[in-house]
Amino acid sequence: MAQLEEELEQEEAHWHQKSRIDWLKCGDRNSRFFHASTIDRRQFNSIVKLKGSDGNWVETETQVAQVANPELAEHFRPISLSGVAIKVISKIFANRLSGSLQNIISPSQSAFVPDRLISDNVFIAHELFHFIRLQKKRKKRFLALKLDMRKPYDRLEWPFIQAVLLKMGFCTHWVGLIMECLSTVSYTLLVNGVEKGSFFPSRGIKQGDPLSPFLFILCSQVLSTVIEEAEQQDLVSSIRVRSRAPPISHLMFADDCLLFSETNTSNIRNLHHCLEVYCAASGQEVNLSKSSITFSPNTTATTKRRISRILKIKYGEGPSKYLGLPTNFGVSKADLFRDIGSRISSRIQGWKQRLLSTAGKEILIKTIKANERKVQWISWTRLFRAKEKGGLGFRDPLLHNRALLAKSYKPNGVTEEKVQDLIDLQNHSWKIETLQCLFSPREVTAILAIKLPVFPSPDTLIWGGDKKGIFSVKYAYHLSCNIRDQQQALNSSSSRTHSWDLVPSSTWKLIWNCQSYPKIKSFMWKACAQGLPTSENLIKRQMQVDLLCRRCGSCNESMDHILFECQYAKAVWFSSNLSYVVPSQDTPSLPKFCKLGN
Repeated sequence: MAQLEEELEQEEAHWHQKSRIDWLKCGDRNSRFFHASTIDRRQFNSIVKLKGSDGNWVETETQVAQVANPELAEHFRPISLSGVAIKVISKIFANRLSGSLQNIISPSQSAFVPDRLISDNVFIAHELFHFIRLQKKRKKRFLALKLDMRKPYDRLEWPFIQAVLLKMGFCTHWVGLIMECLSTVSYTLLVNGVEKGSFFPSRGIKQGDPLSPFLFILCSQVLSTVIEEAEQQDLVSSIRVRSRAPPISHLMFADDCLLFSETNTSNIRNLHHCLEVYCAASGQEVNLSKSSITFSPNTTATTKRRISRILKIKYGEGPSKYLGLPTNFGVSKADLFRDIGSRISSRIQGWKQRLLSTAGKEILIKTIKANERKVQWISWTRLFRAKEKGGLGFRDPLLHNRALLAKSYKPNGVTEEKVQDLIDLQNHSWKIETLQCLFSPREVTAILAIKLPVFPSPDTLIWGGDKKGIFSVKYAYHLSCNIRDQQQALNSSSSRTHSWDLVPSSTWKLIWNCQSYPKIKSFMWKACAQGLPTSENLIKRQMQVDLLCRRCGSCNESMDHILFECQYAKAVWFSSNLSYVVPSQDTPSLPKFCKLGN
């Protein structure tokens, strides 16, 4: 029997690796699901024919598809399988390099730079698109150009990378080591799982390498510098949403690039020249078919056609989304996020949820929240609790969103950048009037409760929810969950206390930490949480069923009766490997039994 279990585990691990499913762990006999996923993946990556540069189909044998129904060779991408030594070295370089990016990279680039958020680009882009769409009767006309680079990682020239690093002042020896990591690359072509030769590239950076994102934004800094120099020479214009607002000519997030300018022909030609200079030096190429232009409403059709011919990019309504979020926020939020439901439904259809066990479905629900109307045995409020509190550890979307917003929160009207500006050093007290102008009454009360030190010390940002004093979304979310649980405990009356609320935290920990299959843990959790369809639970949900046990017919069908009190349950316990004899008196409940088993 032990040998059979070992063979089954090895088979499951084998198909788990071949399926490339990372979100579901093996150990719960999901071999059927892994096998089906492997077949789907193999069919998706199968190459039958490709369209050549002349437009003809080639059916002779020629990597992994990155789009559905690939036709061209560029629809496939190389996969970098680096050795451990190269990965360690690249990670060391990346860690050393990340500390210098703040002083090198322009503020217009927000990707991979410490203390810069993707939300900054989203907010600024939204304001700029909103400003452009409001220009209906004014004299000035503006445009927004969304650039899409064709395979940006694969087209970077190695001499260009080396020249950029040296120009930025990096040590020659250090640059040589980085170039050594880039040049020691070889690719092997896999056609339907069979090797068909190998080659050595002469340009490009590896996908998935820890160093690649930093090298890319360093190279994209060249485009930012070229545009900024042209702007200083009045060759390229920018946009100001207000008279005192800073001028913005471009926004960048990794390879996503937005350019903003007036619809002046000379400005557009100069902007096009900047792009040509950058592309010629770096090897980059603008994907004209995926790029788009957004014009302000007061732009004439003749101007739109002229600019479109200069840039060789089609114009229209422009990008509907930027970095995954809509660029046009209307009054109706329902219309804004209407496509979320269809996207979730399309993703659910791709999963083989019927092949999963209960524990596998639990993880699937964490990934995609199902939208089916069924009997809700356990409320979502309870599922949002931590596992040691009787839940499943699902993230509460509302609290998680608040934790994300708290990361970029700043009080309205705050101009002081230091705490010492809020302190009256002569009287050794807080400036109450200043505090009342900047903070809410509750915050003022909390600040005044802080005792001032005897000797002044330099200001340091400290997050009280963490021992290290560093703010993180994780700790902010858990703090919000604790506050929510405390409020629910105060608001709930003793008459509405449920049986699962009486289960101690130690019991929940025993259930999830026991050495058993995930489906057994899931069943034990459901049983303790009264989430199984017993007759008592069905009647509580206004269902007309027989209250007596369907096996013995002598007692009500409760959870404890099914597991311990029924004569059939006692027989099963005694005949099992445990040879457990259920006591006739003082029959244990499942939470008590978990403690006895431990």
